[in-house]
Amino acid sequence: MLSELDRGAERVPGLEDIESPETADPKVSLARAYVELLAGKAAKSQRPVLIHGPTGSGKENLARRIHEQSGRKGPLVTLNAATLPSELVASELFGHVRGAFSNAAEARKGLFAEAHGGTLFLDEIAELPLEQQPALLRALQERKIRPVGSDREIDVDVRVIAATHQDLEALEKGGRFRADLLARIAVLRLELPGLDQRREEILPLFRLFLLPSKPTIELEAAEALLLYDWPKNVRELQQAAESIRVFLGEVDRVRLSMLPPAVRRAATGTSEGLANANAAPPKEDLEEALRRLRGNVAALANELGQHRNQLYRWFKLHDIDPLRYRSR
Repeated sequence: MLSELDRGAERVPGLEDIESPETADPKVSLARAYVELLAGKAAKSQRPVLIHGPTGSGKENLARRIHEQSGRKGPLVTLNAATLPSELVASELFGHVRGAFSNAAEARKGLFAEAHGGTLFLDEIAELPLEQQPALLRALQERKIRPVGSDREIDVDVRVIAATHQDLEALEKGGRFRADLLARIAVLRLELPGLDQRREEILPLFRLFLLPSKPTIELEAAEALLLYDWPKNVRELQQAAESIRVFLGEVDRVRLSMLPPAVRRAATGTSEGLANANAAPPKEDLEEALRRLRGNVAALANELGQHRNQLYRWFKLHDIDPLRYRSR
């Protein structure tokens, strides 16, 4: 959700602000549509944004969307904090002067300076070394940076968007992330759901990744795609589609046998599960449980001791749409 930590922050919009069903894009899930609505509202602010979501769910794409809608004239500059050794973080972010350290033969402009007038996207912010966090905090607070080895500060106009799949509150309690930095970067917070919470997007996205080919997706293959949990989210779905594109010059349809082994296994027992109506709880019981759990399919699966794939078979059998029961 979008949190308001600064006085005068924008109103958090409700579902009434989302497009009506008649005009909404049918390829976009309600969960994602709501996040994108919040992202559009956040884009108009100059406050920092924290995007939280599982790996591969599209956090960088959402950051790019926010930057593009922000009206900022400068560039979007990206850094993955997990890819840099601790000793290079300060130089990468703030730059350095010539001779600041060994091998610093030339002065270098840091990413803050490169992003002047625009947006700096700090992916995997949880991986930022603890000893480097005060310098980032100061840059956010003072809007000034000091290149490594320099005795003067430089003014910067940079909007920061951070992202992580980790629980920053838990890291803060464990002493691995500064509480004051967390408060500063999480002024506006967006929770990006994984693909398992956006199942209505799976087939449209899969077809999009297959372009320019437009093959028929056989029923068994489509069912496997919908039943698989996609632990690596959109990135994994795209990889699955790209592995199939190799065959599309010779065949005009996607068969179950062409899908990755993990996806094919999701279809195992599907026909048996659908045919065995007596094994499914009554429709009324499933609907009541979904209302009580606010549409949380993972929680219901845990409560019933069933795999989520089995629950989706029961939903299909009873014509139940779990998205109707999601918390609003």
